[in-house]
Amino acid sequence: MGSAIIKPFEHNSDHLVFEAIRKNKFPMAKKLIFAGKDVDCINYLGATPLIETCKAPDVPNTREKREEFVQFLIDKGCKTGKHDIYGWTAVLYAEENGHSSIAEILNRCESKTSCYKRREDISFVLKPVIEELEVHFEERVSTRRQSTIYNN
Repeated sequence: MGSAIIKPFEHNSDHLVFEAIRKNKFPMAKKLIFAGKDVDCINYLGATPLIETCKAPDVPNTREKREEFVQFLIDKGCKTGKHDIYGWTAVLYAEENGHSSIAEILNRCESKTSCYKRREDISFVLKPVIEELEVHFEERVSTRRQSTIYNN
């Protein structure tokens, strides 16, 4: 039996966009998108060009070009809330890799708190669980009250 994953990029040329981004060749990536590549194309890890751009560590000599490219992708209509196979979004990668200005741009774009900040806030994660437990507890208490009424 073979692997579920075929050779990456075997059947299309989307990999050229990702390769240009990884090599910080943002003008080349722009040209490829202008030439018809989907602004939300994905690689074999589910990353979009926006996610791929935010995955690299912040380096001062590429910061400005990277920010311009992110703005270009947004202007072209990329979906900022998409996530890769690991569940990470572009804003999460941006914050994790020190791209604070890109994270701000993405947060403004989404008009909500970033996934990274919500992930750190334990009350955000636990709130639905607590609410479900409270409902379950109230149902059990109510059931017990009814059974004691009928047993007396």
